[in-house]
Amino acid sequence: MQPISVDTQDQEGHTSLSWAAYQGDAISVELLLKAGASPNRTDHQGLNPLHWAVTKGNTACIKRIIEAGAELDKRDHQGKTARDMSVELKSFASYKRALLELGMDERGKELDRPIKDSKKVQWAVFAVTVLGMGGVAKTLELSSYWWLGWILMGIECWGIHWVVTKQLLGVKEPSQSDKITKSNYLCAIIVGSLVWVGWVWVTRYLCKYNPFFLSVRGN
Repeated sequence: MQPISVDTQDQEGHTSLSWAAYQGDAISVELLLKAGASPNRTDHQGLNPLHWAVTKGNTACIKRIIEAGAELDKRDHQGKTARDMSVELKSFASYKRALLELGMDERGKELDRPIKDSKKVQWAVFAVTVLGMGGVAKTLELSSYWWLGWILMGIECWGIHWVVTKQLLGVKEPSQSDKITKSNYLCAIIVGSLVWVGWVWVTRYLCKYNPFFLSVRGN
């Protein structure tokens, strides 16, 4: 008995991936793609798995199929793309959200970001966060009035968050919050807090009250 291909089609040309996409089964879609299922295999109507995914409107399914390399401009025998079908079937919001989470606009064009290399982005997030937190602390320290310091600190914190999330991570709407949790942003906040608390402890307390440093100064 010969093994069955993961892209085996039924009488109407549907593959297992097309059926999973049609049913909105994101787990099965992911497993089939990992097993090598083609995101561009069409049935007898010219519909590929992405066309079937938008009929259900499951963002996770749409996202995984696009991420696997689905052709966004592929047209069925009636000349409709998956985007056209999503508009017609009122699932365009899910289609658009999936593209945004992948860093693309509604037409599938990659959104402009100042840094696109993932490693460089992570380093930039870390540097902006840690150094920015030091600047915030310094602003609070140098402010003549406590209320002015807190206002400026709030503005600076908002600025840091905006640069990291909007510019570096490319978060455009709340549904993309996983980009924040999967990045090193939260880790950078913790590290920044430890770094600057440690800096204050060494420069303000240890150097001032520790006998060793006092004896070095005396000599």
